[in-house]
Amino acid sequence: MVSQTRASMVSAAFVKLTDTLVGAYDVLDVLHTLVEECVELLDASAAGLLLADPSGELQVVASTSEESYLVEVL
Repeated sequence: MVSQTRASMVSAAFVKLTDTLVGAYDVLDVLHTLVEECVELLDASAAGLLLADPSGELQVVASTSEESYLVEVL
């Protein structure tokens, strides 16, 4: 089995993300791919992406676990 360097893993993540940006892509699918790749690259147990809505409230838009939704509640 060939081990990948960090640089090749990051490159592969960017390729995977850009592959999702074709035609009529779904933004939520792209964001979910982003958090999944972050977990793998950063060796994290989970990741979540929160964005502020127009009123300034944070909303979870992508997550690799249900625990990330607890952050939104807090």
